[in-house]
Formats: sequence, structure tokens, C-alpha cells
Amino acid sequence: MYLSRFKNCWLDQKITRMQLRYNVGTNNLITKLSIFVIWPFGAFLFSLKNLKSKSSFLIFFLFCVLFGYTFIAKNKSFDSYKYVEDFNYTKNYTTTNYTSEIKEYLTFDSRIKDIYVLTCNFLVSRISHNYHFLFGLFAIIFAYFYLKSFRFLVDRPEFSFSVISYILAFLFTFSNPIFNINGVRFYTAAWIAVFSLFQITINKNNRYLLLAAITPLIHISYLSVLGVILLYLLLKKYEKAWIIAYLTSFFVTNIAIENVGFLKEFAPASIQHLIWAYTEGTNLYERLSEFGNLPMYAKVLNILPNIFLNGLMIVFIYNRKKIKNNIEAFTVFMFLLVWMTFVNFTWGIPSFGARFLALSIPFIVYLILITRKQISVLTKLTYLIPIVFSYPILYWVRNMISISDPYLYLSNLVHLVIKNL
Repeated sequence: MYLSRFKNCWLDQKITRMQLRYNVGTNNLITKLSIFVIWPFGAFLFSLKNLKSKSSFLIFFLFCVLFGYTFIAKNKSFDSYKYVEDFNYTKNYTTTNYTSEIKEYLTFDSRIKDIYVLTCNFLVSRISHNYHFLFGLFAIIFAYFYLKSFRFLVDRPEFSFSVISYILAFLFTFSNPIFNINGVRFYTAAWIAVFSLFQITINKNNRYLLLAAITPLIHISYLSVLGVILLYLLLKKYEKAWIIAYLTSFFVTNIAIENVGFLKEFAPASIQHLIWAYTEGTNLYERLSEFGNLPMYAKVLNILPNIFLNGLMIVFIYNRKKIKNNIEAFTVFMFLLVWMTFVNFTWGIPSFGARFLALSIPFIVYLILITRKQISVLTKLTYLIPIVFSYPILYWVRNMISISDPYLYLSNLVHLVIKNL
């Protein structure tokens, strides 16, 4: 009898606690949604107080979509301007026009490299010729996979309301921020790849290879990512070999362009066009010239993130015995060895290896978070992140100013929606 009463009392208390959490969660959601209607940016700032809550993630998602919807694509030097031109060119496509483009793409003998933007253009043009709806759609897909990836970090028990956690959260997000819908193809594929890789490495769910396999449809360069994933799955047991390969990769980046030029002769037409875009004509030399014309301090600050991230890899390698004590940490460590070897080998190809470096950052951040108590130097290095990334942050702020509607940060939801119709 007494045991039965004790169980009933315990169950009642548990149900009460669950109801309280539900009520608190519901009240938080209603509060945040109310603020979002009155002042969307204010709701975003308010949601930063608790990065673990579902209501905060909903606000982050809604704000990202609103950012896309209010995106100003008038800077001719940005990719977004070209996307709008492309949208205006294809907005009157019929279903026959669209399917014809898809059939040509599937021949793998055309200059059509991927079909993501073409498909988004076609879908949006069925309901509107307003490019703001197009960038809203870009933001929906981008933000969905970004936030699904971000969950892997904030749901860790090691993630807390602390300066270290928030610095790591910032770097995770800054590796591929919502601004990057400006160059939507590569960076949308990036978050899809990162989410797939978290599922494959952390959750051991190899079915997400199928999700990763759609990334070349968004940006054809992700064929190389699929190759790296397969390398990791097949050869992840060879720790020492990958450490040697990673350390060797520092010294061979300069021959990467010559190797790619050789492989070009055997590639399909669409791949050949991609390789040409990265390594030949004026494109390569213009990019190298731009870097060469920078002042010395800018050159140093530009390469500092790469040096810092590779320095963290050296710290991980040196402390790999401690990392091995955590199965999840060691899994991520082995993937990073494979991935960073690929990045370093392709670093000499402008807009290729350097861009793929961004995909390593979420995994480096994750590994720091779950091992920093065992590897104390990681905490000290984390405090350097705002300094190391100060130059990219400066350019990000400038770029955000150039494409953001000022009212996004000042006005209410109804005004923003009507203003951009």
C-alpha cells in the first residue's frame, strides 16, 4: 500500500513537472512570436538568451527567412545580382522549357553545371515574378539545414550559458552565415553536406549518404565531397596513415593546379567547364592578383584563420590519446584528418580548397566543445577566435550592410512584408 502511494505520488510530481515545462515552453514561444511580429530583430536578440530551446530555433528560422525575403540584390559585384538577372531571364519558362533544361543537364555533356537555382527559379515564377520570394525560398532551405546542423552543437551537455560556448556557437554559425544566400548554390550545399556528415559520423547513420548525394545537383564541385566521404568510410581505421597524409598535405598545395589540369582531359563536359572556371583563363590570375595587391597586414589577416584551424588540428593530433577516450570525439577527429587533408591538397586552387575549409569549422568547433576539459589549451585558444577571425568578420559586416534593408533591424513584420511585395 505504502509503495503504491509512493509510486502514485512520484508519478504525480513527474506529471506536474512536465506540465510546468510545457507551460513555460508554450509561454516562451508565444512571447517570442509576439515580439517577432512587433520587432523581428528584437525577437532574434531575445532568443539568443537560450540557444537550446525549440522556440529560439523557430525564431532563428523565421528571422533567416525574413532576411532572405528582404535581401537587396542590387550590388552588381555580388553573385546575388546575377541570380536576379537569371531569374528575370527564366521567369517566363514553361514546363516544357524547364524539362528540356533538365534533360540537357542529365546528358552530362552540357555546360549546365547544376539545377538547383534553375528549379527554384521555375517554382517561384509559378506564383510571382518578385525576386524577394526567390531569396525567401533560398533562405528557407539554407536555414533549415543550418539549424539542423547547429542542433548537434547546442544539444550537447557540454554546451552551457558561458562565454566559451557562445564563442564556439558564433564560429559555428559564422563559418557559413545566412548572408551566403548571396552565393546560394555552394553554401546551401555546404549545410546539407555538414548535416549529412554529422549524421554519418556522430549517429553512424550511413543512410544520409543519399542526402549528401544530392549536393552535386546544387553545386557540381560537391562530387569531390562525396569522394572524401567514401574515403573516410573505407579508410577511417588507418589513423597513422591519415596523420602522415595530413602533415604531408602542407607541402604539396602548389602542385594541385597542375594535377587538376591533367585530370581535366578525362572529365565530362560539365566537369571540364568547372575546372576551367577555377584554374584557367583570367579567373585564376585575377584572384591571385587581387590577393597579391593587398597590403601585408591584410595578407596576414586573410590567412590567419587557415593557420589557426590547422594549428588546432596539430593540437588534436598531439592529444589524440585523450581524444580516443571519447568515441564520438575520436570519430570526428578521424573525419577531420581526412577532410583537412583534402582541403590542404586543394588549397592552391582558388575558390575551391579555401571554400571547402568552411565545412571543417562546425566539426572543429564540435570537437573543441566535447574535449576542452581534457585538453585545457583548447579553452585558451577559443578566446583567440574573435581576434583570429576579425578580418573576415569586418568584411562580413560590410557585406551585410550592403545587402540588408535597414528596416529589417528597426521595423515590424507587417511593414517588412508589405514593403517588399
